[in-house]
Amino acid sequence: MWRLFIIVLLFVAAIIAEFAANNPYEFGQMMRKLPLPEMEWKLPGPLQDKMPAWTQPDPGGAREKVLNVARKEIGIRERTGRNDGEVEKYIRAAGLDPKKGHPYCAAFIYWCGWKAGYPKLFPRSAWSPDFVSNPNWAKGKGSTPEPGDVFGVYYRSKGRVAHAGFVERLRGKSIITIEANTSSRAAIGSAADREGQGVYRKVRPLSTVYAIKKWY
Repeated sequence: MWRLFIIVLLFVAAIIAEFAANNPYEFGQMMRKLPLPEMEWKLPGPLQDKMPAWTQPDPGGAREKVLNVARKEIGIRERTGRNDGEVEKYIRAAGLDPKKGHPYCAAFIYWCGWKAGYPKLFPRSAWSPDFVSNPNWAKGKGSTPEPGDVFGVYYRSKGRVAHAGFVERLRGKSIITIEANTSSRAAIGSAADREGQGVYRKVRPLSTVYAIKKWY
């Protein structure tokens, strides 16, 4: 009897392990909803910093806090159209020289996380591909995009993801976004779409989005 019980238990554990491996974000969300006692999720030493974000609870509602920071930046504009002026704070936060005119769409994402109190949530980087590596959604397949996720747009001229921003919410077959270094009226996929003059809220059809990643 006990032997049968152990076999069944191992079989169920194997199914759960396979589901967790193939659907890490969904598994993390399910675990957070279980009526378990409060637990400390911290791991000893530097190991904690290497754990993917989905293995840890959304720390204090990080999604909404980060988005609130991003929302307050809507309307920020460059001073002369050369990635300068107030937008330099994003570039500086990513560890780059703000006087060299670096693109800042990705740096803006890091800055919002840092400003919201989560300096280790996103990569400290101004390189767009860093923010959608190992995505949860790609080319129309994967987990449903959620507020606070990060999207990336692929540019054939660059041969890579060359623009990134926040998903504010899903609307039908489009996403409402908050993104920097873009323009309000630029054609999707144009140079001005990724090299604009400030921070905007935009609508992007999902068909034009290459990848989306969950960081929480």
